[in-house]
Amino acid sequence: ALPICAGGQIAAELLKAAPADGSVLMLCPDAILVIRPYALATAPYNPVSDFTAIAHTGTWAMAVGVAANVPAKNLAEFASWAKGRAGGGSAASYGSAGEGGSTHLLGALLAQAMGADMTHVPYKGAGPAVSDVVAGHISATLQPLGTLLAQARAGKLRIIAISSNARSPAARS
Repeated sequence: ALPICAGGQIAAELLKAAPADGSVLMLCPDAILVIRPYALATAPYNPVSDFTAIAHTGTWAMAVGVAANVPAKNLAEFASWAKGRAGGGSAASYGSAGEGGSTHLLGALLAQAMGADMTHVPYKGAGPAVSDVVAGHISATLQPLGTLLAQARAGKLRIIAISSNARSPAARS
């Protein structure tokens, strides 16, 4: 069985150690090559010199999902709401699929762009983060759009923004 942990780092380390003959391949999200090596004090691999990319397999839109108890209906309203909650135990929060991954860093970038002080809550995967948004334990999460659609369609969270230039056909009811 292939290891699926550490955000893909273990798989990348195994690939680096494998013979460079094309017999071992890795399919991974961008964070493994773009974020992870640079977020560590000592990276176990160099994404440029240790690997050879052979294909781009696809893209997906990222989405901002907020809890039903958050009154914001769009990103501007969410920014205003989050800024109004700064400090104390009532600060706005966002959950990620794990520390140092794309959902963590995108959330930090969003908070910075909004000028809001948001607490990052790392989870062991997207599922627990989405569950805690649905339960109202955290204010928001940034996840691939498809990860949030079922809960949004059920009215358990609201998608207030996506990372694409146009409205997504997948997000239409």
